[in-house]
Amino acid sequence: MSGPVSSTPAALTAPPKSPKVAPAPPAPAAPTLRDSNNNNNNNNNNNNNVVIDGILSKLLGARQTADGSCARVQLTNRELLEVTRRAQQVFSEESMLLRVSPPLRVFGDLHGQFRDFLLLLDQTGLPPGTRFLFLGDYVDRGEQSLEVVTLLFALKVRFPTSVFLLRGNHEVQPVNRRYGFFQEVTSRYNLEIYARFGSAFAYMPVAAVVGEKIFCVHGGISPRLHNLDQIRDIPRPARVPKQGLLTDLLWADPHPAAENFTDNLERGGGVPGAFRFRPHMSRPPALYKRPRIFCRSTTTHYLLGA
Repeated sequence: MSGPVSSTPAALTAPPKSPKVAPAPPAPAAPTLRDSNNNNNNNNNNNNNVVIDGILSKLLGARQTADGSCARVQLTNRELLEVTRRAQQVFSEESMLLRVSPPLRVFGDLHGQFRDFLLLLDQTGLPPGTRFLFLGDYVDRGEQSLEVVTLLFALKVRFPTSVFLLRGNHEVQPVNRRYGFFQEVTSRYNLEIYARFGSAFAYMPVAAVVGEKIFCVHGGISPRLHNLDQIRDIPRPARVPKQGLLTDLLWADPHPAAENFTDNLERGGGVPGAFRFRPHMSRPPALYKRPRIFCRSTTTHYLLGA
């Protein structure tokens, strides 16, 4: 799923690094960014890209603290309102089911681990030299969900054809109100900023097909999925119901003891409609011809049966 990656991407180039105290995240200076919007930018977007570029410069240049973590990056309200607005606009112009060509790097859960995310980017290279697909769960649990999701949104806005973001079950307000994102945002900013992130989450795609061979989703497959058009037809803004196709795509889990599809009663957060599925079960009709490989967050990929 990945090809050769340039060690010095053209659009985001890091300067020589200063001496490190323990393994440190990358600390690039203000990146020189190249537009990748297929010449569709108008003057307003070009002006607004100054804001996005400033966000990228601050986040990619985050300072390492004495304990080896990354210092908080306190962006302005204006910056956060702009990046959430622009990200929602970009998401709304994409299909709920992405069709993505390789090569690209695929990432699972990040869960607010900002330093780890920067270290991974330091290894892979940055867009547009490297292309990415992220499978959701950007927020909660970790201490810097805001930095993680804001960096992802800014990269998506700046490089919409090189960075692809799927929604996870933590990009749902009843969940992230409980597991940390709400507390982080409202303690550092306010309810309006939290609501703007929630609005953008509701427009995110929920599945992707890579190279017509790999079906990618945060959670799992569903007995309700009969053809891939059903995913494309999920309306926006997408509110996650107690049960249904969208719920399964975000919440379903593989389990070796499952008989094809069984109720997933052990999931937290009260999701009675989510299913467990047998990892090597026969492919559902929607995936019978293509794709053959299923890739989800939190666990390894599975080869779907014939």
